[in-house]
Amino acid sequence: MLQLRRMNDLTPEFPLHNDSASSEDTIVSFLYISRGWSSKCGGYLHLFRSGEQRTPSNSIEPIANRFVAFRTRASHWHSVERVCGWERLSVLALWDIIGASRNS
Repeated sequence: MLQLRRMNDLTPEFPLHNDSASSEDTIVSFLYISRGWSSKCGGYLHLFRSGEQRTPSNSIEPIANRFVAFRTRASHWHSVERVCGWERLSVLALWDIIGASRNS
């Protein structure tokens, strides 16, 4: 699956969640394509180790041409911060891992 995603001042944040599906082993990837980002624009991708964690383990700036990828596991939680005064464009792709075990 491939999607172009847009966030702007009218788009709510994406709350803490994971993309894990019990029957699928996939990789989620983002390519950020919007130029002109600064920290005041928001739109960070926040990564968490659990659904109970309130402070991110890592935060990724949505800088143009940055590529981010992670497996969709139950332990991979993330959220996306609301955007302010800027348009965050990204290309999202879901990649099926054929023949991979959910436990590997």
